[in-house]
Amino acid sequence: AEETRGEGGGGGGAMVCMERAAWIPKNSPIYDAVRPSDCLDCDEVMRSFVRRALDAYVDPANGGGGRGGVGGVGVGDDVIIDRKKYMSHPRVDPSSLSRPDEREIPDLAERFPTSKVIRLHELSFAAQVRAISAARSLRGVHGAGLTHMMWLPEGSTAVEWAPHDHEIRLFENLATWLDGVTYVREDPPGYEDSLWKRNRDGESGRREERGYGYGYGYGGYGGDG
Repeated sequence: AEETRGEGGGGGGAMVCMERAAWIPKNSPIYDAVRPSDCLDCDEVMRSFVRRALDAYVDPANGGGGRGGVGGVGVGDDVIIDRKKYMSHPRVDPSSLSRPDEREIPDLAERFPTSKVIRLHELSFAAQVRAISAARSLRGVHGAGLTHMMWLPEGSTAVEWAPHDHEIRLFENLATWLDGVTYVREDPPGYEDSLWKRNRDGESGRREERGYGYGYGYGGYGGDG
């Protein structure tokens, strides 16, 4: 059974039990490549998947909760993901939880007072889909939470906060498989003075000294992706 703590049925416990789950392999072409121009069925495959999820979790005719109405999100809002660490992430070292997360951006609500800031780990999956399917734009630091751009309506924008030289293009690729979603990459707010940049600069120097070239510079990887 799903956890039922938090708004919309989310939870923050150490264990999550899922009744049903669909896993997209990390080496899936949806993440690793742009949509092939000669793939006639690709658009319909993605549309069918998205439509099935929206029918189940959003469409009131099927018992869904409708668009928005979660975390104060209304139709047409700009939604920002507030990234936090969580214990169940496979790359999180429990000993690192007391240290700052390099990708956590403080005071997002104060920085963006006209946007709706949400914490995905406090919401059930259904509530996450309802919130983001109502948005006109979705913004967040590079991480798995940006996969939710799949639920954005046509004409919306997905903004990935990542350094301009960040080498991973997962979400840029994903956006090419979606109807009417514009992808934008921007440096994270406050990046020049951030722990993330200091860690990347240090990792880059160490890799160049070892002859490995420029690396990803993840540093203290953790959070939603």
